[in-house]
Amino acid sequence: MSATPNMVAGLPDDELAPLSPCTPPRRPVMGLAMAFCLGVGLGLAGCGAPWPVLAVGGIFALLALLWRERSRADFLLAAAMVCAGWTHAVLVAHSPSAREVSALLVRPAEYVAVIGEVRDAPAWQHDERTGEIIWTFPVQLEGLRRVTTWQRAAGQIEGRLRLTKTDAAPQFGERWLCTGLLGPHTRWRAGGEEPAGYRITADANVSRRLTPAHPSLYAICMRARLICSELLGRGLERFPEQVGLLRGVILNTREEMGEAMYRDFSVTGTMHIVAISGLHVAIIAVLLLSVFRLTGMTQPYWFFLLAPLLAFYTMMTGLVPSATRSCCMALIFWLAPFLQRRPDGLTSLAWSAILILVWDPTQFLDIGFVLSYSAVLGLILIYSPWAARVNLWLRADPWRLQAESKPWRWLRSGGRQILLLALTAVVANIATGPFVARYFNLISPVAILSNLAVVPAAVLMITFGCLALLTGAIWSPLAEIFNSANLPVISFIMRCTEWSAALPGGHFYVRSPPWIWITAYFIIVSFLLIGGRWMRRSVLVITAMGIGALVWQIATDRKLAIHVWRLGDATVALVDAPAGDKVLVNTGPRFVVRDMLRRIHAEGVGALRALVLTRGTLAYSGGANDLLRQMPTRELWAAAGAAPAEVALNAQRQNLAEQILETGQRLPLAGGAEWEVFHPASGLRTRYITDRTPIFRVARDSLAVMFMNDASAGAVAYLLAQSVEPVAPIVLTEKITALTPTLLERMGVREIITPASALREIQELQAMLEHRRFRVWRLEDGAILHIRWPDHGRRATLTPAPSTTFPIRP
Repeated sequence: MSATPNMVAGLPDDELAPLSPCTPPRRPVMGLAMAFCLGVGLGLAGCGAPWPVLAVGGIFALLALLWRERSRADFLLAAAMVCAGWTHAVLVAHSPSAREVSALLVRPAEYVAVIGEVRDAPAWQHDERTGEIIWTFPVQLEGLRRVTTWQRAAGQIEGRLRLTKTDAAPQFGERWLCTGLLGPHTRWRAGGEEPAGYRITADANVSRRLTPAHPSLYAICMRARLICSELLGRGLERFPEQVGLLRGVILNTREEMGEAMYRDFSVTGTMHIVAISGLHVAIIAVLLLSVFRLTGMTQPYWFFLLAPLLAFYTMMTGLVPSATRSCCMALIFWLAPFLQRRPDGLTSLAWSAILILVWDPTQFLDIGFVLSYSAVLGLILIYSPWAARVNLWLRADPWRLQAESKPWRWLRSGGRQILLLALTAVVANIATGPFVARYFNLISPVAILSNLAVVPAAVLMITFGCLALLTGAIWSPLAEIFNSANLPVISFIMRCTEWSAALPGGHFYVRSPPWIWITAYFIIVSFLLIGGRWMRRSVLVITAMGIGALVWQIATDRKLAIHVWRLGDATVALVDAPAGDKVLVNTGPRFVVRDMLRRIHAEGVGALRALVLTRGTLAYSGGANDLLRQMPTRELWAAAGAAPAEVALNAQRQNLAEQILETGQRLPLAGGAEWEVFHPASGLRTRYITDRTPIFRVARDSLAVMFMNDASAGAVAYLLAQSVEPVAPIVLTEKITALTPTLLERMGVREIITPASALREIQELQAMLEHRRFRVWRLEDGAILHIRWPDHGRRATLTPAPSTTFPIRP
């Protein structure tokens, strides 16, 4: 009996005739995109004359056109794309125009007046000290004035303006006259990169709005964003945290998300649901396509309705890199059927990268751009083959005679969905893990488990939120219905991230890995995925040996260092001893806590043994409560009366062990180091608070660092009167005027770390000490200095990060 097509289709897979292997499709756009990205990276890394590079690129393009039938044409075309990307990046990032801010400013920072247009929705931050609102917004320059003469200006700077709660907030499209200090602005981040720019700190008394916002498509998007924000809050007025998360996820307005919530999403690897990404665009596209199908429109014409709606949503969310990438990729993907081409993910990804970098090549240095493209590229290359294996493992038994029962079918289907979701989380972490470790110093093993619970709930939350917007635009009470249904879903997501963040060992911080390690990591992953059996086994053995060597190095580590930062009006120091003995001296004011936490995490520190407070003022300990809430701490060390009452109460609530610093105390630290206190004595009463400032040192072997803090001359006199003379080659002091050459010589001091000052008296004193052969390190605001103890016979070093290392004289 001949087999019918139905009979053949029902045969097991192993009885079917083997299919001929398919030739992988050629994707020339991928090569062009990689070449263009390489050129943009080279252009941003080092500026040069763009026109010779452009001429060379034109020659390459002409040769590729002449020799298009030869194999070398592909190489020549790629070289032309490299030159084009290089030239474009140099012209945008290092513009030679005389109207740029860098060319107009005579000094590094000047008090000027500028006129410009607000080019994006302003972000705000509440200052609890003054009750003011700090507005930050990009300004497209039109003119600059120093005294009386206006000059035409070009380029974009960041405006920073303090306004009261009753003042009208800046809006997109408005023209402003801002008067204030204009100078370079850098955002510190781990990994050594410091993206440069210019910021004007405007004075609200002499700054004003010149003209209202003019009508434009982007302005319409920003007004629609405000309307949508109001709709998403209807019916949830008693739940501000849930509303803040919902608005942040759908509209990219993160101002209402608290620090604790933001941190929970970051450390649990679920931050991608807050950033507008492919998940959001995919859900919105599915909802729109469902409507298109009901209208009877055929697939080739879906693009013409999908494009304006997705573009409007992307602009409404602020044109963030992840949303822009997702929008471009989706539109290119759905344009293919209209052009009678098969949609392809890699081709769409390549075209979106080219278009975004042509629009703004500086996006290449944006962390969101790097994470977004690495995650999508990993999902396209790794997820698909492994998802096919999962489907093969959990397929129905082809030899089964009886029909499969519903419970078993549901169980198998649910298990497949869970495994595919876990596979997605694993692949995304494999692709983005090295970059997260480099730029955020974070490794989150808990990300896989948290994504299993959060991602399905996030899909439901975004769906409810979009339905609330669509129906609320027709009749606003409908938005309340969907928001009320969304409330338990949002609360579930918040509780999951909170529990995952509190899980012991769920996340930890590491130092930024160098690029050579990241390159080796991706080479190893490539060998494991595409290599043969013996190659995979060899790579696994080598990797296991490397991990074992790393674990042994960590277990036997005796490295001791002190990291010193100048933040605000205080000097903050982190004593970085081995194991868990990490001690932080002071916190600085409250507004620098976020920056300080980034710097602490950059040293691979996620928990403290002790927080030391030398003064109870806002300048020295204003951020103590915020630090204790965000970083696990076991002990609180302070001189008598130095800890503010609110901090001491918070320490008692968290069951922190309190230690009063007094003369004669010796506290051991890991790695053979010791913490020794020299001042104040127990029960000491003085007229001035600075006479009771604690003085202590951290010592190991022959090297010691003395913390004089802001000790006054009275405290120094008490130190001189002691029978035991402390020895410390390095002294850290806030008041260099309290130090005398006699004290420095008796202590054997060679290095003095002190804040930089514009006062002539202090500058002369610093110069006098340098004349007497003391090295004086002047710390500017935001400066970093590393003090490292000798290891394996090497000299101890003082390192001003991230540049040269200076040895300490023995």
